[in-house]
Amino acid sequence: MLFVSVAAPIAVCASRVQLYTDAAHDEAVVRALGLGWTGGFRALDVVVAHMFLALPIGTRALRAGLGSAGLCGVSGGLLFVLARRLLAACKRAPVVNGIVAALASVCASLSGAWIVESSTAGSSVLGVVLGLLTVVLLTELPEPKKWPLVAGALGLALSYEPLVGFIATTGSFAAFVLHRERRSCSI
Repeated sequence: MLFVSVAAPIAVCASRVQLYTDAAHDEAVVRALGLGWTGGFRALDVVVAHMFLALPIGTRALRAGLGSAGLCGVSGGLLFVLARRLLAACKRAPVVNGIVAALASVCASLSGAWIVESSTAGSSVLGVVLGLLTVVLLTELPEPKKWPLVAGALGLALSYEPLVGFIATTGSFAAFVLHRERRSCSI
């Protein structure tokens, strides 16, 4: 089911990436390709886009857009893991929790706005991945030896963009508090 949650968004978004971009995404393409200064944040877009620039297909805009499609698959996988962990706490649905988690992940990552954002170069999908990553790391048992990994993910989210950092910090704090309350309740 994890494979479906990752592969379906990648396939759909990669099929929608175009050889060229419209004028609304010019700044994102310039930023993702590292061709000019567009501000102090979102430098990780350059790293992600350059991983796909070596592919021998299409234009630079297409290859940079494939990076966003790949990130959509990663976010679908993170959503699956998060939904699966939430459903694992429910003692009544152990058999169907993988199916329900896959459906929740695919429904979210294949929504119209998410597909449009994931099929353009320099999109905001990396911010979504960084926001989800911190929550997924904390929903697993938050042992003190894993805190540097969570702190690193929070640092990446904050360096990507202040709003993404705020969202990741808020989600992480909520996940940490809820995990501690659940542990003390002995459900």
